[in-house]
Amino acid sequence: KHGDSSSLYSIDLNSNITPIVPYKEQDNIVSDEVEGAEFYYNSATKKEILYIITSKKQVKNTYSLHAFYADNWTQELSGYPKVINNYRLDSLAIDQNTGQGYGIDDAGKTTAPKVYKLNLATGVATFLFQATDEYDAEGLAFAIDGKLYAEDEGGYSKLSRKIYRVDLEQKKIIEVRNLSGTKDIEGLSCNGVHSAPPSTISGYIFNDKNHNGKKDSDESG
Repeated sequence: KHGDSSSLYSIDLNSNITPIVPYKEQDNIVSDEVEGAEFYYNSATKKEILYIITSKKQVKNTYSLHAFYADNWTQELSGYPKVINNYRLDSLAIDQNTGQGYGIDDAGKTTAPKVYKLNLATGVATFLFQATDEYDAEGLAFAIDGKLYAEDEGGYSKLSRKIYRVDLEQKKIIEVRNLSGTKDIEGLSCNGVHSAPPSTISGYIFNDKNHNGKKDSDESG
């Protein structure tokens, strides 16, 4: 939120209650303003991590990377937050296959945004390319097709309220959808990307004749 601190909320997408009432998971999870957040499942630790980019509006280009395990919102991972090296990042997307982070400096009214990759372990951002047109792209997300998408939120330019594909190989931003309406779009999330693998149950099926919970020699299966 805009202000001195930000809280974490969840939304039950299966709820039929309207209007939607967010549930506060953690009050003041970070002390500064959130610019972007994304979950990532770390296959090495078998744990899901929430990464958050924050900015300190009182100090120009002071951005930090925070990290929390999804089962403990009260304590950050060891070594975090990390200072992002003198770059402004207004969004965060993570390639769930590689763990590589990406961010965009939306730049505001007069400058075409810049695309960066972000090392989630160190907080080091590396410049990739700059768009050729002005976008106010504060939302960034990978879709199930493995491609990276961004939105232009609306209000600054004639290109507003559109969805773009961020082509990391050709180093350009390509329009893919023109959205209707006049509302200000502040974020983007793509359905189909799972940050944690499904649980797997192993075992066998047999006819438990004597109901003792184990497979005896005379029981088929």
